[in-house]
Parts: sequence; C-alpha cells; structure tokens
Amino acid sequence: MKQFVKESSWSWRIITFSVIVIFWLLETLVNGNWLRSQLEKRTLWLSNWGIKSIQIVQTPIHFLIEAKHSSDRIRSLEQEYSQALAQLAELSSLEQENSELRKIIENSDRHANRTMISEPIVSYGTPFLGSGSEDGLEVGNLVFVAQTLVGRIAKVSPYQAEVELLTQQSSPSLLAKTETGIEGVLKAENHVLWLTELPSEANISIGQKIVTSGQINVPGDLFIGKIAALDHDPAAPVQRARVEQVVSFYEAKVVEVNIR
Repeated sequence: MKQFVKESSWSWRIITFSVIVIFWLLETLVNGNWLRSQLEKRTLWLSNWGIKSIQIVQTPIHFLIEAKHSSDRIRSLEQEYSQALAQLAELSSLEQENSELRKIIENSDRHANRTMISEPIVSYGTPFLGSGSEDGLEVGNLVFVAQTLVGRIAKVSPYQAEVELLTQQSSPSLLAKTETGIEGVLKAENHVLWLTELPSEANISIGQKIVTSGQINVPGDLFIGKIAALDHDPAAPVQRARVEQVVSFYEAKVVEVNIR
C-alpha cells in the first residue's frame, strides 16, 4: 500500500514537471506570441460582444425615448393647428359680418330711421333675433338678409323676436311678381318657395327676378329671389315657378329689420 502511494506521488510530480517544461518550451520557442494572440483574440471577442450587447439594450430604449418625444411634438402641433383653425374661422366670421354690414350701409335704398340691424339666433331650428320690443321691434316687421326679404317678425318679447321665414309652411301667402310684371301668389311647400297662380300663357323663364307686388305692410319691389325651375302643364289654366333665394337666414351673420 505504501509502495503504491509512493509511486502515485512520483507520478503526479513527473506529470506536473512535464507540463511546466512544455509551457516553458512553448514560451521559449514561440516567444509567447501564440498564447498572447489567443488571449488577445478572446479579449477582443469579449469586448466586442459586450459593446454589441450594450447597443442591443440601448437601441429600443433610445427608440422609446424618441417615440415619446415625437408623440409629444405631434400633440403640440395638433393643438397649434386646432388653434390656428379656430382663429381662421373667427376671422372668416368677422370678415363675413363686416361684408354684410357694408352691403347694408352702402345700400342707397336703406333709410336709417326706419331700419335696424340685429343678430340672428337659431334655437332648436326656430329662427330668432337678438333684439325685441325694447329695441322697437313689432310683430309684422319685415326681415332682410343682404337686401333680400326672408321673413317677418311673428312674436316679440322684450329682448328677443321670433322670425317667420317665407319658406315656412305657416308663413302667410305674399303677392309677388316677376321682373316683367307677371303677378302671382308666393307660397311655401315643404320649405320650398313657389310663385303660383301664374297665367298659363305667360312668358316666364328661369333666372327672372321675383319681387313683391305691394300689399298692406309689405311695400312693392322688395327683392325675394330668382326663378329656379318651372312647373308648367300645358293643359292647366295656370302654371307655377320655383323661387330660389340666394341667401339664408341660418347662414347670415347680421340681418336688417324694417321698422314701421
């Protein structure tokens, strides 16, 4: 047993010595170049791997940060765009209002002591004016948009007035005529104006102007609109024409009221 242990001990010594000799010879013979190159290669590979790993981790983080900044910038631009649109809409509204006021003031047929300017209001589809009896308005006063007759005052409160448009079914009939003097009765059907009771043989054409003929509380020659279409049955004793108004109470910024 002792002999076996002694032999093993000598064997390990011999192996260890042999390894040391081999490494010494390699270091001496190749001057350590091979070992150093291997170590450098491993070190370089480890360094490159570490850099790539860091880049892989940093890329999505950088992307997320940039995406957040871009999202904030887009929201900021959207807000600025919305504000610009609101300002443009306000300027457009003011420009339209000034244009309509200018037309009213420049109208040579306008009598300042008999008319007033008011703001239209639409509530649940019903047209109103932002003026009332305290401003001198009365039931029956005529309402104009850009010198075009569009309706009459139907109800009046101290600070508001309801307007009955010519296109409303409840609006009373109105005597009107073409620019050539052919008279008829202006009626509303389903919010469409018709000049009815026109003689069948009357020469009426599309584009002719329609004005009032004159009746109680409605002076003559007030512009209403133009003929847009004809409904003529040669066998019928009368014909009718559809009248189109080139303005709208609902789109107007200001209106004019004829005060008696």
